[in-house]
Amino acid sequence: SIAKILQVSHSTVSREIQRNSSQGYYCSKSAEHLKSRRRISANKNLAKFRPKHLRYIFGKLRQTLSPEQIAAVFTSRFKFTISTKSIYSAIYRECHKAEGSSNLLSHLRIRSRIKRKKWPLYRGPIPKRPNISERPQGANDRSEYGHWELDH
Repeated sequence: SIAKILQVSHSTVSREIQRNSSQGYYCSKSAEHLKSRRRISANKNLAKFRPKHLRYIFGKLRQTLSPEQIAAVFTSRFKFTISTKSIYSAIYRECHKAEGSSNLLSHLRIRSRIKRKKWPLYRGPIPKRPNISERPQGANDRSEYGHWELDH
């Protein structure tokens, strides 16, 4: 009956209750908390980075170390490895979150390329284009071959 009210499959509701019930009861707040924990552990980059890791990375970045150097030193300090791509992602995510703190980007040695949309160029009207009234009579009544769009 819940699935009918929500207009979803009954298996969706069944899986939700199975996945998020604790001690035989379902609570939406605890389900939301469990979902957040699963989301963090599913994304390994987010699961690895704790606030202390981010502080360390950003501190080393302000000391003019490159993300490659930070990744090499990070392993000895925190006992797990991270890639330079993960460090760059964390930097860009932090700059995107707090738009005023783009000073982290100024510490990077290599800037990422700005992605621009490729708009089609508008070149204006076609010069010396003949008027449609100057079209031959065979094209108007479609009696000649070669004036239809389907002709090849």
